[in-house]
Amino acid sequence: IYHYLHSLSKVNGEEFKRAILPSIEKTITRRGIKFNNLVYTAPDQATESWLLNHMNEKVEFSYDPRDVSVGYLKTKEGDLTLVLSDTFSSYKGMSQEEVKIYNQLRKEKNQALEELSITNRIQLNENLKNINNSVVDVKTSVSKAARKKEIKENRKLERTNLNPMKAELEDAIMQTDEQEPLANNYDVIERTLEGFKSKW
Repeated sequence: IYHYLHSLSKVNGEEFKRAILPSIEKTITRRGIKFNNLVYTAPDQATESWLLNHMNEKVEFSYDPRDVSVGYLKTKEGDLTLVLSDTFSSYKGMSQEEVKIYNQLRKEKNQALEELSITNRIQLNENLKNINNSVVDVKTSVSKAARKKEIKENRKLERTNLNPMKAELEDAIMQTDEQEPLANNYDVIERTLEGFKSKW
């Protein structure tokens, strides 16, 4: 019995813990080991060099379902400890179940934000359409004002050259278009005609 007791290997608590952890075969990638949508990478230069030298090789990866902070590679040279990459550092200390719930909540949040973004884009397009219509209305108003100005200038030219009587009468009619009530418009035209009688 004494002989057998002394022939047993001494195993520390950390080694024993790693030995009973669940494991899975994974392939070493340029980024490290990807497992359960998390990426584990080297914590030091020596481990990083080992990973680079064994790129695309399949290895046994052990993990702790209660804490996703670290993972372990079982190699011929011994166990190597990997840590979460900086991108996934916010998951440190979480269990696999907590990570699953967290990712589901984040997915739902992103979907809600996307739906809100679509609604905002629709509203923005509607606002732009209204602005565009307003610009068209302004351009139309400006065009009408420009046409009236051009007509008035043509009237002045006729007054000084070909038919001054006709020009004055059309000027009076144009002015009445901008006046109200309608009864006053006839009064203006009538007074204009009376003026013509006195002149001619």
